[in-house]
Amino acid sequence: MAEPSTPLSPSEMTRLREKRERHKKNKADPLVPLDGLLDRLLQKHIDPIIVSQTAQWMAAHDALSVQVQIKLRAFALSDRTKSFNHKVMLFYVLHEFLKIGAPVVDGPSRKQSTAASFDAVRRTRHMEWMATVEHILHACVREYASVRDSYKPRDMKPIEDHRKKLLKTLGRWDELGIYRGKLKEWKKVVLGEVKVRKAPPRILQNVVAPFDKEGLDLRRELDRGNIAWFFEPVEFRSPRAKLRHWRFTGAAFIDTLGRCLGLEAHVVVAAMSFYQTLFKRGFYAKERYKLAAAALFLSAKASSQRMKLLRMVH
Repeated sequence: MAEPSTPLSPSEMTRLREKRERHKKNKADPLVPLDGLLDRLLQKHIDPIIVSQTAQWMAAHDALSVQVQIKLRAFALSDRTKSFNHKVMLFYVLHEFLKIGAPVVDGPSRKQSTAASFDAVRRTRHMEWMATVEHILHACVREYASVRDSYKPRDMKPIEDHRKKLLKTLGRWDELGIYRGKLKEWKKVVLGEVKVRKAPPRILQNVVAPFDKEGLDLRRELDRGNIAWFFEPVEFRSPRAKLRHWRFTGAAFIDTLGRCLGLEAHVVVAAMSFYQTLFKRGFYAKERYKLAAAALFLSAKASSQRMKLLRMVH
C-alpha cells in the first residue's frame, strides 16, 4: 500500500502556482521571447549581438508584425525606456531589422526567390513599418528636445552627441536606399528645424500586451453576442418599443466603449447626453453606433469644454 504523499507547504504551493502561471503565459503569448530580448537590450549600453538577435527574431516572425509594432511603440513610451540611450537602442534594432531582406527558401522553390522578389519583400516591410519607425524616432528626439532650451551653450555637447547618433543612422539609410523619401523630413526633426510630434496621451494606466487575454480585448468586449444590451429582437411590441431599444443600445455602446478605453465617468456621461440630443433628431437603426462613437470622441476630445459642446449640439 502506497504511503500518502506529504501535503505541500503554503510557500511550495505558491511557487507551484507561479510556475503554472508562467507556463500558461508563455504558451499563450508568442511575444515572450521578444520580451526577454528587450530586457537584455536595456541592460547593456550598446551590444551589437543583442541588437542583431532582436532584429533577426523580428524578421523571422513576420506573421506577428502588427503585434510586434504595438509592443515596440508601447515600449518606447513606457517607464522602462526613460532615457535617450534606452530609446535609441530600439532605433538601432529597427536599423538592423530594416537591412534584413526576404528569407531564402531551400529546395525546388528557391529558384523563385529572385532579386526582384527580394527587393519587393524589403519594400513591403519598409512600408508596413514606416509609421513605427517615425514613432520611435520622434520618441528619441523628444528626450533631448524637452531640455534643450534649459541648457546653456557650453552644456549642449550631450544633445549634439544624441543628434549625431540619429543622423549617422539616417545617413546610413540614405546609402542603403531605406526611406529616402522621408529622410529629408526626419533630418529636420532631428536638427530641430521641424517641431517634434507630441507624445500620445496615456489613457490607460497599464500598457496592455497584444496577447493579454485577460486584459483589454476590444474584439471580445465589443462583440454584440456577449452583451445582453446588444441583442437584436426580431419583433417589437410597438414602434415606441423599437425606438426605446435603439436608444438604449446606443447608450450601452457608449458605456462599453468608454470602459474599454479607460475613459473617466464624466466623459462617458457627457457623450451619452450628446447622443440623446442627436438621437431625437432622427438618427436611428444602424447609424446609432456610428453616432454613439462620434459622440464619445467629441466628449473625450473636449472633456474640459463639455458645456460648450452641449450648447453646440443643441
